[in-house]
Amino acid sequence: MRTSASDSIAEHLLDLAWSLWTELGVAGTQRRHSQLAIFPEELLLLTSALASRDPRLRDESVDWCSRHHSYVSTARLRGLLRGAPPWLAAAFSTFAATVNHLGSARWPVPASGACWDLQLSQKSRLPSLERPALLHLRLRALFGTGARADVVAALLERQPGDRKITVSEVAELGYTKRNVANVLNDLEAAGLLVSHRQGNRLCFGWARRREFEATISPLPGQIPPWRPIVELLLSLFHFTLRTEAKSER
Repeated sequence: MRTSASDSIAEHLLDLAWSLWTELGVAGTQRRHSQLAIFPEELLLLTSALASRDPRLRDESVDWCSRHHSYVSTARLRGLLRGAPPWLAAAFSTFAATVNHLGSARWPVPASGACWDLQLSQKSRLPSLERPALLHLRLRALFGTGARADVVAALLERQPGDRKITVSEVAELGYTKRNVANVLNDLEAAGLLVSHRQGNRLCFGWARRREFEATISPLPGQIPPWRPIVELLLSLFHFTLRTEAKSER
């Protein structure tokens, strides 16, 4: 039987999700992203959209979240969900409601929905935060699960010699501009960053990058901008689901 386009895309997305979750400590077998920093919030949205395609991934990721949800930013989840399409918000609501019920998380549930009826396997383990891919979790262990850790990660994403970063660019992570501006100003006051004006924009860059990197090494080979990547992948998946049964016309 011919594989549909949505099935083919879902297979690749599930493969990606399994590898990322296994890196975080879920009981999986494939680890192919050991040098890519993982943002857990985007992974949660991706997983909730694929939950019906792979019940085992659903159950094992819920198992991890029920035990280690303190490393997930609730504020950032809210920010990402504000721009999410209704179908994705509904899918995540069921995932979040289940984690809230089985653990002590208080994740946002933007749409009503029943919890999944599942038993936790208790197979998930939190690996050493020194894994390069767990940079975001390591920073949150240092700075708390909030904007401060993620702003630092956004600064590390920029390569030496790149242009400086602005408040608006960092706010794309899912935080308010006011929150991001406060964090950047604090980091400058602490001597970690420097700022200068370009026109009407205030730009920030590193003052002590080398010293800071030495403190939090090992760093991953890449810190991908997961938000636009996952948004694009899920938009393609949903578009294919909606259109593959229609006529060519």
